[in-house]
Amino acid sequence: MQQLIEQWRQAHRVVCMTGAGVSAASGLGTFQSIGERYFNITPEEISTRKFMVEEPELFYQFYREMFYHPHVQPNDNHLILCELEQRNKLHGIITQNIDGLHQMAGSKNIIELHGNAKKFYCPHCGKKYSWEVLKNGGVPRCKCSYMIYPDIVFYDDEVPGNVRQRAEHWLDKTDLLVIMGTSLSAYSALALVEEYAQMHDDSIYIIDIQNAAPFGIGHFIQNSCEEALSFIAEALVS
Repeated sequence: MQQLIEQWRQAHRVVCMTGAGVSAASGLGTFQSIGERYFNITPEEISTRKFMVEEPELFYQFYREMFYHPHVQPNDNHLILCELEQRNKLHGIITQNIDGLHQMAGSKNIIELHGNAKKFYCPHCGKKYSWEVLKNGGVPRCKCSYMIYPDIVFYDDEVPGNVRQRAEHWLDKTDLLVIMGTSLSAYSALALVEEYAQMHDDSIYIIDIQNAAPFGIGHFIQNSCEEALSFIAEALVS
């Protein structure tokens, strides 16, 4: 950890990439636990655009169980990252999470690789909706009668080109990339990290409670996000 702190202090531009481990302390379930425990369906299957179109009732039952939790609040991980940004110790966050908790914590400079579970749209007329469309149960429909879609990247989608290009542009100018709470199992995130590692492998730190470094990328720190960020905040902010 001390080596990370020293590099962080010397870096001109630090970017964090976050995954589900950062939000776990807020009490959100995982795709794996909810998909299999409640529906006996793999998260990879239920989280596809194809499944949503073919089984909309079941898809939205899962979606509500997974995401519609108005009481959920940002945890200390989100709040520390926000403080680091406010103190100019962190340029921004590239997140795989779609829970919107970084924004709720106050972070401003965020790239959401996989969209936002609280945003919806009509694919027919383009009207935008908030997650209030989930309140009444059933399949939400637009005034034009079409089914409303969540504004997320499904398992069978690719990250939109403009989102990926923005992330690549950030990383082109980044001299320290800190990855937290993710196994990098999503190809979209792994591809960005592998590309960055070609020129900056020694400037990558992966922090995860489980061993998330099977690819031999950068430096691996086996620790919880909570403990690591608490240590980082004390070293950089106090």
